[in-house]
Amino acid sequence: MNVIAVDWRNGAGFPYTQATANIRVVAAELTKLIEFLMAENPSMKSEDIHMIGHSLGAHCAGEVGTKIKRIGRISGLDPAEPYFEGAVEAVRLEPRDAEFVDIIHTDGSAFLNSLGMGYRSSIGHVDFYPNGGAEQPGCEKTVLSRLTSSAASGLTSGTEGLKNTFACSHNKAYDYFTESINSDCPFLAYPCQSYDKFTAAQCLDCSNGKCGFMGYHAPESSARGDFYLLTNQKGQSPQCNFHYKVSVAAGVSTDNAYGIINVKIIDDTNTTYGPFPMTAYVFIGIVDNSEYRF
Repeated sequence: MNVIAVDWRNGAGFPYTQATANIRVVAAELTKLIEFLMAENPSMKSEDIHMIGHSLGAHCAGEVGTKIKRIGRISGLDPAEPYFEGAVEAVRLEPRDAEFVDIIHTDGSAFLNSLGMGYRSSIGHVDFYPNGGAEQPGCEKTVLSRLTSSAASGLTSGTEGLKNTFACSHNKAYDYFTESINSDCPFLAYPCQSYDKFTAAQCLDCSNGKCGFMGYHAPESSARGDFYLLTNQKGQSPQCNFHYKVSVAAGVSTDNAYGIINVKIIDDTNTTYGPFPMTAYVFIGIVDNSEYRF
């Protein structure tokens, strides 16, 4: 295949309002390029085109999809939220922009609370929400913690420092997608109504092709809708994980019981993995004769 990287960094910076407007210009240029390539090579079909866009680039790809019909696939990597969340479909990425639109949401937390820059709502044929789609492992979660981390590491100035400090979760989307291309781990994702139900092990059914594959191999599954999965909780590569359902049965106690549940996994070679925090280091009340699933 041919790969074309679109470098529009000079138009994608500050002020954000201008960068938002600039995607129309970039989309127009890309449309002209694709039309030229198709005119020069009649065997090239729009269905063969796969556009991959991160943040504003995702909506830019959607704009191209409104101009060139029947583009094969658009992958939106954490599409930008400011100025787009809740906007009409004509000005943002949406399912009609390509034959197949897959989305990876990684930074969909509230913008005012933690500067979440990613689109939260479902806007594709299939939407993946790794780790809930709001905050990613290894990234600071709140504005204060991001600023504190930035100051401690000397990253309070410079474009790269700002990116690492404020866009860590936002940028995880293209890290996941890149790893998925050649990974032996399939980034298997499970259909579920919510992240809470997923972490409570209520949605681990992959029968009849219900599950999907986040990233490059998403079209290999016919599953559609919202999907959840966990990645490496240390935020390190390899990011892909395999999932296990853990059930913990509580016995009988004469007093109220509170605690944290951690689990270790030992394989058939006596190699130990973990401990994994099942309750995210939060004390929970444990009720007699109850089962807890994670």
